[in-house]
Amino acid sequence: MATAYDGPTATRAVTPAETSSSTLVSTLTPVNDQFLTLYMMGVFLVLVIPFWFLPGARTIIAPLKLYVIGWHELCHMMAAILSGGKVTSVTIDPMLGGCTRVDGGKPAIILCSGYLGSTIVGGLYVLAAWHTLGAKIASFATAVGLLCPLYKVRDKLTFLITAFWIGLLIGFWFIDHA
Repeated sequence: MATAYDGPTATRAVTPAETSSSTLVSTLTPVNDQFLTLYMMGVFLVLVIPFWFLPGARTIIAPLKLYVIGWHELCHMMAAILSGGKVTSVTIDPMLGGCTRVDGGKPAIILCSGYLGSTIVGGLYVLAAWHTLGAKIASFATAVGLLCPLYKVRDKLTFLITAFWIGLLIGFWFIDHA
């Protein structure tokens, strides 16, 4: 099984005098696996943006949008409850976005929690991608997350596309180092 980092390790502690800007820049240079991950993130970003906004194309990624919007709204709900508020309703629409209505709580915390929580979850996915077992655990969580909204969905096309995405995830489980 591959490890997350196969590069050189430090043999001694670094003193504060050695942390100049040139040393800092050289230590922040990504290794090959990290460069590949960053490159793939950029490619996916370029591919997903048109699918996210174009009316005909966004149907293809509707289950993924439900998953992302669901996490975003879940973060709003958790922040509302933890700050003393009460969630009155939640709406999730893959074509329009989501809305969480709250009574009470701390508005500043509730408003920023959706983006902050989504960013943390996305960062955890990136970290999981650098390890085979972590990626497989994350794919299982994604499959569960894709299935959760289906209890409210009545669109047969969304069911079909969700089955495609889950089938793709299951297929990747059987590819070595996928």
